[in-house]
Amino acid sequence: VHRLDRDTSGVLLVARSEAAYDDLVRQFAQREIQKTYLALVAGSPVLGSRLILRDPLRKIRQRGRSAVRVSKGGAPAETVVRPLETFANGLCTLVEAMPRTGRTHQIRVHLANAGHPILGDHDYGDPMANAQASRRWKLRRVALHAQRIRFQDPVTRHPVEVEAEFPQDLASLIHRLEQGETL
Repeated sequence: VHRLDRDTSGVLLVARSEAAYDDLVRQFAQREIQKTYLALVAGSPVLGSRLILRDPLRKIRQRGRSAVRVSKGGAPAETVVRPLETFANGLCTLVEAMPRTGRTHQIRVHLANAGHPILGDHDYGDPMANAQASRRWKLRRVALHAQRIRFQDPVTRHPVEVEAEFPQDLASLIHRLEQGETL
């Protein structure tokens, strides 16, 4: 029903019938489905704050492949971000990101444009910082996890909430950061 970027872990919603698929697509289109992601980002947005990122996004062709950029003529996009915990003397922060729209690479581009690219994101982050973080922290992918999705069951109409356990690689990295590890 929806997709995750190749290196993103977490919840993926799949329909088991055409009727369920149609209803879930409708719920996405009407923004009735709520998704929550966790990401480790560079820098330290203010803890306890709530950022609403509203940069319009446009797909472009870059070096023979698709990319997404902030563009005044782009499609409306909105992501709510809440910083949860800062590590390594402000070098990185665990944030919760809730996209209110469903644009390709939306969370990644919004956070990078706000000055807080996701660690391990070689497409939208600072290449030097990501190379350094990848080597030091053994980060082999984008530090983005689809934690939770909420929707109405297409048959019973009851609310459903599904959560995915935080992946071991990111949990291990956070543990090391909590112990004071830095770049």
